[in-house]
Amino acid sequence: MVISKTFELESSSHNPSKWKQTPGLITPINNCANVLITNNLIINGSILNPSDITLKENISDINNNEYDNIMKINPKKYKYKSSIPSIIGKDDGNFHYGFIAQDFEHFFPNLCVSMDKFIDIEEKCDMIEDEKINNDEKIKTINYIELIPLIIGKMQEMESEIKELKSKLNINK
Repeated sequence: MVISKTFELESSSHNPSKWKQTPGLITPINNCANVLITNNLIINGSILNPSDITLKENISDINNNEYDNIMKINPKKYKYKSSIPSIIGKDDGNFHYGFIAQDFEHFFPNLCVSMDKFIDIEEKCDMIEDEKINNDEKIKTINYIELIPLIIGKMQEMESEIKELKSKLNINK
């Protein structure tokens, strides 16, 4: 029998965060707390998102307009500002590749999420309950993982168009 136990991980020298360990999983005890990793995440396993059909409802195909929006977003190359706190982004001197959330949000608003600029897990939950957080204290983030089905769908659409064009070229020969 595996017994769930609670232990503490130091998130900073002045604010230890409590975590709950269940068989095979470690989760924050505080359900409204996110997990923040301020450096690289290196894993030997996989990143898994629950995707079982029993967890889903209102399932439908993605429409072509959503696929077409993939072609409207502009990838960017950038460096993080040296003035921002390392908890948000790391000024490592390297170029990074991605999108500008404010531009991206226009096409995929459900993939953009605002998060607190300065995170204090204990205060955060109190602030959410008291509705003290305003937009000036937030930054926008992008859920890049959920872009994958849109990219694959667009690729499938383009492959179908290529096959159709090849077929037409062969008829005309």
